[in-house]
Amino acid sequence: MPAIPKTAHMIVGLPALGKTYFRAKLLKCLTNAFIYSTDDVIEFAALNNKRGKTFNELLETASLPALKLCTKNLNQAIREERNLVIDNLNLAGGARRAMAQWFRKEGYETIACHYFFPPTKLEVRDMQEWLFRRKYLLQCGRGVSDGTMQAMEKSDYEPSLDEGYSSIHGYNLWGREVSRKGRSVWAGY
Repeated sequence: MPAIPKTAHMIVGLPALGKTYFRAKLLKCLTNAFIYSTDDVIEFAALNNKRGKTFNELLETASLPALKLCTKNLNQAIREERNLVIDNLNLAGGARRAMAQWFRKEGYETIACHYFFPPTKLEVRDMQEWLFRRKYLLQCGRGVSDGTMQAMEKSDYEPSLDEGYSSIHGYNLWGREVSRKGRSVWAGY
């Protein structure tokens, strides 16, 4: 029986766009998947700390330890030849490219990028929903501050096949495949 090729899925975009919800749907289609999510590690720390600190309060101090733990576990998952799902808070282009190249070097033939477009000012209903989600998450201690969000918005840009993906899938706020360029999937490799 031929070996099932291992796959890597990188889910990227700004907070509150539905990446983690999409991840849950994607995981139903994958076997033996490893989830790389610094958010999950920080959320676990927030739920289990004795000082009652929220995700927001831990974000700055816990990000680096969460990154180290996730990377250590990711290395183990690669050695075990598991399918990978990367759900990172704001994985910018340089980091995306390095990660995609690393996965290719490790023998991952399919490296799919799932990019969540932020709504434009012309998409009024979507923009209102996104702002509502962001405000709700912030009130729950799970969102990011306006200053952090502005920095993230500046570093966010649409991925390209040049970053090393075999395909790129674009999604809107409602989880529907879309593209600002008139197509939903860019095929590479």
